[in-house]
Amino acid sequence: MIPPQKQCCSVILVWLLCLATSFSENISIRIGDKTLQVEVVRSNRSRKKGLQGRKFLKENSGMLFIFNRPQILQFWMKKTRIPLSIAFLDEEKKILQIEDLFPYDLKSVKSKEKCLYALEVNLGWFKKNQVKPGLMMEFTS
Repeated sequence: MIPPQKQCCSVILVWLLCLATSFSENISIRIGDKTLQVEVVRSNRSRKKGLQGRKFLKENSGMLFIFNRPQILQFWMKKTRIPLSIAFLDEEKKILQIEDLFPYDLKSVKSKEKCLYALEVNLGWFKKNQVKPGLMMEFTS
C-alpha cells in the first residue's frame, strides 16, 4: 500500500507533467519579406490535435509542425472548422509544396517528398502574400 503522502505527490507530479506538455511554444518566422507568429507543435499528441476545435486563426499567424525526422507527411481536417492552407518544408526549411485544406474534410493531403516541417495558415495566406514553393522559412525568434 502506498502512503497517502506519496499518493498525493504522485498525483501532483502527473498533473504538473500534463500541464507542462499542454503549453505551446510561440515564435516568429519569416518567409521572404513576410513575418508570421506561429505556435510550434513537436509532440505526437499536439500534432494529432493541431487546430481542431478552434474557431479562428489570427491574421498572419499559424501553426508550425516540427517532426523528429524527414518523412512523408499526411494531414486531414477532421474536427477542424478553419479553412487552411498548408506548406510542406524540407529539413533546410525550403517550401516544397502548398495545398489547401477545407473544414471537416476527411480526405488526407500528403507531402510529395519527405519533409521535416508543415506550416498551417489561414486559407489563401500563401497566395495573398506571394509565397510559393522554393522560398525559405527563417526562424526569427
